[in-house]
Amino acid sequence: NDDMTGGLFTAPVTGLYQLSCGINITNSLSDDHNYGFFGISTSNRGYTMAHSYDWYKFGYHAAGGTYNFTVTGSVLADMDASDEAYVYFGIYGSGKTIDIDNGFLTAVLVA
Repeated sequence: NDDMTGGLFTAPVTGLYQLSCGINITNSLSDDHNYGFFGISTSNRGYTMAHSYDWYKFGYHAAGGTYNFTVTGSVLADMDASDEAYVYFGIYGSGKTIDIDNGFLTAVLVA
């Protein structure tokens, strides 16, 4: 139905939607990135799936002193027709830019 435009999902009908998402950060997370958060936001509410200080500790150490990190999550969200959903991510504590290699958002009408 063309309900997904870029990273934004628009609910075609009212119902319960299984929303799943993930992002992959490669070779850019450092020890200085000391706080991060990740989740899905809908028109009705936000769902924080991960947040932590020392975010880099959840990744695995890569060459050059950086870390790779993949985070995923899923929620069952009550959405009205025309409500929107998108993935949000933030990281703090360093001037270094984060490289997001890829990401996804899927939506399935459950009921």
